[in-house]
Amino acid sequence: MRWLVGLMVFCFLTVGALAAGPKFPDDYTRRDAAYEKAITGNGDEPVLNHLPYKSEPEPAALNTKPELWGVDRRSKPRLCQLLPEPKKALIGLLAYVNAQKLDDGRKLFAYSCYRRINDQIDLFCSADGHPGWCRKPEDRAKSSAPSRYSEHATGYTLDFTTCKTVGLKNTPSDCGELTEDFAGTSAGQVLATVAGQYGFELSFPCAEFGITIDGKQKCKKTRQGVTYEPWHWRWVGANGSAKTTEDLPAGAVDARKIFARARKCFAAVPGIDPVPLGASETDLSFECPPPYDR
Repeated sequence: MRWLVGLMVFCFLTVGALAAGPKFPDDYTRRDAAYEKAITGNGDEPVLNHLPYKSEPEPAALNTKPELWGVDRRSKPRLCQLLPEPKKALIGLLAYVNAQKLDDGRKLFAYSCYRRINDQIDLFCSADGHPGWCRKPEDRAKSSAPSRYSEHATGYTLDFTTCKTVGLKNTPSDCGELTEDFAGTSAGQVLATVAGQYGFELSFPCAEFGITIDGKQKCKKTRQGVTYEPWHWRWVGANGSAKTTEDLPAGAVDARKIFARARKCFAAVPGIDPVPLGASETDLSFECPPPYDR
């Protein structure tokens, strides 16, 4: 008789659990109206410490031919799409860095380049196979931007990684994860030294470093309140001999307008010095959010 009572209790608890729906860790939330409101904003002000980037380039302006390859998280080749000016600069930058004698034997590769606004929706959600659920926005925003708030949608920005290479064709393998350790790799150090000469600057620099218990340097905070990302670089064009923005190439002028607020409020380090506005241009008016401690 006891076994029958136990079976009935087990069935009752099982049915109750199924009726209550799936149980997720505390860092997940339902993808409902409240979630959408938390990541949308008004399109002009920061959301979860990320600045707005509302428009994306015309598809025809992005490279579609296999002239610039990156890698995915499985170390497999994938097309790196950028606008013409940063694409050209990136090809030169990669060639220079990888021609150096890199102590750890790892080469520099593009990892994630242009990303459509719609693709960013699912990337930010990070459902991990759980339809209808997403990571909590306040947690996810530490390392990713909501859709329409990502620099990747502009066509001027990319992430780098390092990979071992195999064979005469230098096929990538064993590509590194996007962590702070990237800054300490040989390729990462060369990149930080010469990127400005090719028009690239670091979007999310560290504002204050600390030392961990094992003696490693680790970022304590950034001014923007997001993760320190030594792998994430935006192209704004090299200054060269330009005296004003009107002397810059067209692509650089457009890029600097898009990133004007970010560059003023959260200066890149290493970054490219601004040049004065031209006579036909007016300063963009906006307020900077206060420095954020994470």
